[in-house]
Amino acid sequence: MTTFALIGLGVAAICFAVRLVVGPTLSDRVIGLDGLVIVGVAAVAIRSMITGNGSFLPVLVVVTLVGFVGTAASARFIESRVEDSVDVTGPSDSTGPSDSTGPQGVDRAGDAGSPGAKR
Repeated sequence: MTTFALIGLGVAAICFAVRLVVGPTLSDRVIGLDGLVIVGVAAVAIRSMITGNGSFLPVLVVVTLVGFVGTAASARFIESRVEDSVDVTGPSDSTGPSDSTGPQGVDRAGDAGSPGAKR
């Protein structure tokens, strides 16, 4: 039974490695790396079950927590990159009204000192 689990983990590791290398976006690469960490933790846990030696289980908890923190930090980094690349002024439409305020009173002119400006 554990042989099938290790074979499944091997297939999953190959799939995550492909996603890590080929992934077109940074999010895909983060998912691939996180998946490889999970597969590694699961493999060590299965090995502990086979041998009956639980000495690596506290290490698995630490590796899992570090993986979670790394994934959360990567997600915040990716989110900040997306927010920085969004154009606040919107599409330029010369036929539309020349209102300089956007939705909810956000000043599109880029005045950071105005109370409605978001940062």
